[in-house]
Amino acid sequence: MPPPTPLSIGTSSVLRLLKEESSYHKELQQQLSRIDKLESDTAEDENREFRLRQEVRFLDFLYMEREGMGLEREGGLLMGR
Repeated sequence: MPPPTPLSIGTSSVLRLLKEESSYHKELQQQLSRIDKLESDTAEDENREFRLRQEVRFLDFLYMEREGMGLEREGGLLMGR
């Protein structure tokens, strides 16, 4: 089998990066939906505020980790450009 060409190496790298970025956006949407669910939950749960804070902290962690991906803060939440 011949060695891969520079073009095929570059193409596979770009495809891998696109797939990774897509998974980051999916993870972000999942996290935002979890936060929305906790905010809209009206049941008396003594751990609700703690869980909400933890979810927001994790969202901040996602934002810091993926700052260079074109994500911006808007009204305290992250939005894709």
